[in-house]
Amino acid sequence: FFSASVLRSIMDELAKLRAQQAKRYQEQKAKGLVSASSPSSSASATSAKKGKVVGGKWFANPPQKLTMKDLEALLSVYVRVAPQKEAFVSQIKLDTDSAEFFQSFLVRADFKVQRCGLMFGSFNEQNHTVTVDCIYEPRQASGPAEWEELEDALLPCVIGLAKKFGLAPVGWVFSYKSDRGDFALSAKEVLKTASLAAQYGDHCVAVGVTNIPGTTQSDFQTYQVSHQIVQIYKEGTLSPNPKEPHLIHSERELEAVQEESDKTGKSHVVREATNDIDTALVTIPVPVAAHKSEVYRNRFSRLNRPDHRPTLQADVKNVLQSRSAEPFWQIISDFHLLIYLFEEGVLTLEKDGTILSEAIKKKSDAQLAGIKQRVLGAVGQGPPTSAPRAPSGGPSAVNTSDVQQVMSVCHCTHAQATQALAAVNGDVNMAIELLIQ
Repeated sequence: FFSASVLRSIMDELAKLRAQQAKRYQEQKAKGLVSASSPSSSASATSAKKGKVVGGKWFANPPQKLTMKDLEALLSVYVRVAPQKEAFVSQIKLDTDSAEFFQSFLVRADFKVQRCGLMFGSFNEQNHTVTVDCIYEPRQASGPAEWEELEDALLPCVIGLAKKFGLAPVGWVFSYKSDRGDFALSAKEVLKTASLAAQYGDHCVAVGVTNIPGTTQSDFQTYQVSHQIVQIYKEGTLSPNPKEPHLIHSERELEAVQEESDKTGKSHVVREATNDIDTALVTIPVPVAAHKSEVYRNRFSRLNRPDHRPTLQADVKNVLQSRSAEPFWQIISDFHLLIYLFEEGVLTLEKDGTILSEAIKKKSDAQLAGIKQRVLGAVGQGPPTSAPRAPSGGPSAVNTSDVQQVMSVCHCTHAQATQALAAVNGDVNMAIELLIQ
């Protein structure tokens, strides 16, 4: 990409070329060589062949000498910000367990605490479909209006684990209050999506989760940002407008281009020189569909939630006991369980990552004897033989709001929700898993 100073010099050069062309045209017109109705106008940005301009890829290795046509096409990428008619991604397939666990915490908190998460999955280059298999919620400060990411030393391990299974970051998910304003993505959210696209590929997407007023339901909205804003983002000249959340501020002047209709319904192209771009110009909706991950199950407690911290003696032990009838490869094939075991030092990515990925892909326990022994040893038990018993406190020890949350998610009776919570010492996520199984 080009720096702001290089772009200014290019624009100056373009102005000189335009002046020279206008002068030649006037000279030819005076000699009667051209008619007044057919000026030899410069090549427009739209005359560049499709594929050269999209994403700025044509300018990765620009020619030494640029023609006026080249310069016009260059400006169409780096100066003229126009809506992208179609998304690069045709559909997002979102794992149901991952989506449910993300939104269940938000509903439980009545959307008074906002969260974000990094989505891992794959991109099909043939049909341009993004498949999301799991969501990792990094360390973050969760506030009533927005979230703030914190330094997360575990993130490289999480990315490494996903890579062992052929997965990579494909975008992110975030929450927001439905009354925040009439815009799809805020400037902060557009720039976050652009940063992921710049790092991991143009297919990276954004999934927004918000509350539906008057209900306990959530609404999922899915988007992609334009190739063009990703290219401009790489310059490092963009930031959120501090006063208007839907405006992206640019250090250099841009030209906003969009179509508007007059009272008669006729469309007109409107161009405006500005340093603030509306996020609507660079946001494209993408269809979403539910799917069940074929790589992981995603039922273990999340690590960085403000309401609960997993432990070996409670959460891991409950998982081993509640799934005791399953083969070990199936028990261990939970993305968040594996992350927790890596964080606790029970397993290591370098030593165990490849063995685990191969065993889970082959659905075989043949190579897992050593790993199984270490996991069972970490929780202080032999092979699990029975389901967990309810605590001595009985149903009376269960929190009423937790019962209501489990009932809402699992569509079960009060007695079933109470019994499930009692069986797992009040852990809402584990109770939901027991009832869903």
